[in-house]
Amino acid sequence: MISIDVMPLGPAGTYSANYRVTSADGHVVSGAWPFHLTTAGTGHPGPPAAAASGNPGGIPVWPFLAAAAVLAVSGVWWALRRRPKMR
Repeated sequence: MISIDVMPLGPAGTYSANYRVTSADGHVVSGAWPFHLTTAGTGHPGPPAAAASGNPGGIPVWPFLAAAAVLAVSGVWWALRRRPKMR
């Protein structure tokens, strides 16, 4: 079980508590649960969840694209080197 303190909440209304954690074996677990605040707090609400996360997917795509490009270039180079020489 994990816990974390939260900042003071703002006006009364419906809020969503979002979480994303990495377990000891490396799996990412995320989720959310809504709750309704009936007594206004002294804080201000944060940005919406979609705007707050800078990397929603978690894993960048560019390393896979770079690896695919290197494999493609290597394959073309290898095919050209194995071609019999014309006389």
